[in-house]
Amino acid sequence: MSPEEAYKTRRARWKELFKKLHQRPQREAYDEVQLKILAEGFTNLFNEAYRILEGCAYEISGTINVPSLRSTDGVHSNMLKVKSEEVQEFVNFLSDLKAVVDQHVWNEAERPNIFIDLSAVHVDGPLVVRFKGNYLVTNATEFLSTLRIEIHDDANVRFVNTQFRRGFLAVWLASGKFSLSDDGNSYHEEIWFQGVKAEAAPKREPQRCVLEWTHARPSNAFGAVKITDCDIEALRFDRWSFDENFIAGNTIFRVNDFLSCDFRGGAIFLSCHFVDQPVRFLNSTFPKPLAFLLTDFNKAPDFHGVKFHPNTKFKDCRFVAAGSLFGSSCTPADVASYRVLKGHFSQQKDSRQEIVFYALEQRAERSVGTSDPVETALSWFQDAVCGYGQSLSRAVIVFALWNGIFGAIFQMLPGSFLSVKSKGSIADYPGVALSLQNAFNPLALFSDKGLVELHSLWMYSASLIQALGSIGIVALIILTIRGKFRKGSSSES
Repeated sequence: MSPEEAYKTRRARWKELFKKLHQRPQREAYDEVQLKILAEGFTNLFNEAYRILEGCAYEISGTINVPSLRSTDGVHSNMLKVKSEEVQEFVNFLSDLKAVVDQHVWNEAERPNIFIDLSAVHVDGPLVVRFKGNYLVTNATEFLSTLRIEIHDDANVRFVNTQFRRGFLAVWLASGKFSLSDDGNSYHEEIWFQGVKAEAAPKREPQRCVLEWTHARPSNAFGAVKITDCDIEALRFDRWSFDENFIAGNTIFRVNDFLSCDFRGGAIFLSCHFVDQPVRFLNSTFPKPLAFLLTDFNKAPDFHGVKFHPNTKFKDCRFVAAGSLFGSSCTPADVASYRVLKGHFSQQKDSRQEIVFYALEQRAERSVGTSDPVETALSWFQDAVCGYGQSLSRAVIVFALWNGIFGAIFQMLPGSFLSVKSKGSIADYPGVALSLQNAFNPLALFSDKGLVELHSLWMYSASLIQALGSIGIVALIILTIRGKFRKGSSSES
């Protein structure tokens, strides 16, 4: 038989199999006996599909110690080389079979177990798998072209010792959870998990594209890894190597561990949200830049033992647990996590980013409540005035408001409380004169050469409070300027 005739024969067998599936009688309900007969029929179609797949191989390169549904002894399988068109027919049939099975109401003991097993199969071209509650398993499988998974509902995949030569793409076309178990695979080109953008369907309920990606043994990612518009329920990597960029955009991360990973191509997190658990990069290495841009951290990120690239940056990020003057809710672990980042930027003499994590560390310590009341009050004052040296403009505005409020109050008081010693226009504004004197020459309160004469102990007390506040604010302004415009890091101060 010529190759062309063999191909036509296989096509006819697939058509006949699809015909058997869709010509089955449809009833509204089946009794127990009918369901058993129906389950047996579906199982026969399922097994026949695997026999046809075996017959589609243009080469059998021996046997391999990998169990599969094609195994005759439950241990070994023939290693098949199959055209992608034939594998596509196989996958499409099993997807249709699963959809037909799901139309019936089954007892769990009777339900046919329909899933896609591509173990020990060498696929020579592109393949698309459409998931609607399906399960896919591969073991010792090789994809010479791109594997595309389209998610219409919940999907489960287990890849074991699988080679992806031309990339792997998972695309959500509807809400669903994609659970991926990864075990010792090699991804030679790009890995991309692509969710659905919220703005793509503004009038409909937002679709939830959930990803759970875990592994039993570390895999190698030789190409870029991209995760966009997803809701990641769990992401766990242990001793992975990422040779190209790791990029995540507009994605929610809930439980995330990057343990002893090597990000050889760098990593970028853009408009991401780390919500339920702190993201952990324990003992990982970043030979290339790491960047977090417009990203929210509900809890402090944990970078203990990390080797950073010097060009690591957090730009326009928000740290919810310790990111505000009031309502911080941190733990001692958060304090330690912020201290690690502060220490890194101190070593890099990146004073601007060091100030950010110094502020977060101080807020976390204040939230934990380990300081005495005086230290807590001073910490709060420094945070309120200049954000621990982050905002020079806020400190200047606070200085102006502080003294302006006192000046306005003093100006409303009658002459029995204060008076200006000198003549001229300033005599008409004794409150303003006193406020300026307290702000810029507080020692005049204790001298008879002051510009304004006070006539009550209450005025002396109020002036002293204003003067002390002004001195504190000016001191913080000087420290803020020094921290922002000096060489080296603030740890050297």
